[in-house]
Amino acid sequence: MRSNSNPHGRYPPSPDEHPCYTGQHGKFVKMHLPVGGKCNIHCKFCESGLEHEGLRADYPGRTLKVVTPEDASKIIDRVKEECGRIDVVGIAGPGDPLANWEEVKAVFDVVAEEAPEAKRCMSTNGVWLPEMLDDVLEVVHSITVTVNALDPEVAALIYDRALTRDGEILEDEDAARWITEKHEECFDVLSDVKYVLKKVNFVLVPEVNEDEVEKVAKRAAESNFHAMNVIPLIPGGDMKDHRPPTCDEIAEARDRAEKYIPVMRRCMQCRADVIHCHGHPRLIWELLEEGE
Repeated sequence: MRSNSNPHGRYPPSPDEHPCYTGQHGKFVKMHLPVGGKCNIHCKFCESGLEHEGLRADYPGRTLKVVTPEDASKIIDRVKEECGRIDVVGIAGPGDPLANWEEVKAVFDVVAEEAPEAKRCMSTNGVWLPEMLDDVLEVVHSITVTVNALDPEVAALIYDRALTRDGEILEDEDAARWITEKHEECFDVLSDVKYVLKKVNFVLVPEVNEDEVEKVAKRAAESNFHAMNVIPLIPGGDMKDHRPPTCDEIAEARDRAEKYIPVMRRCMQCRADVIHCHGHPRLIWELLEEGE
């Protein structure tokens, strides 16, 4: 494993160069490309995927469709035409990037060729990351891992299914235990990686994982992560009737996490197919239609 080496001889991008770390969305042109619909775990609150009747349109991970490398090339051209430049290209759904790695790698190759100035970032649930770390580090400048619990008993209230890289399907407590083990491995293998930005996402689920926020924050800080993003549950899936956290609960959780690690406070919980052109969010499909 070469995870401690620097494959491109590059320096890590500064957090000041990424809107997710600064919260200054109006300064940047950030584009999300939806690639691959497969996922390797099931979160009980998840409703990411292709948009269709009966699913809310404003949910994180939602998209009208997934893109091919050819689509990505057209989108890049159109965004440059409309916005003047591209600062960041992120892939964060609708499925997990590592469960769709062939497609994700092909799209990132297009980005590297046609928008080399853009920082490439990826958000993953992390369960396949320890085995795939070297491949990932070859192509990204920034990586986000979502960790909602480190206690397997708490994790079992959030996750109920997982797929190992060997193709084994785990369910309920077995799935939760395996997921938390993999998240611990993620922190271990990323600890010494210095040339990418590292962020941990944490979905706050009231009455479920409030006591996990400091555990995750402390573990991320020990592993030299640059930031943590505590985001509110958007009720969906099997948790569609679960209440979201209040503003006070979110603020308290962020304050507790901030004892250990810098905390983001302006996350927009984006769809998987949105572009922020100098602070103005739009769907990439709208830009394509206007350019035809």
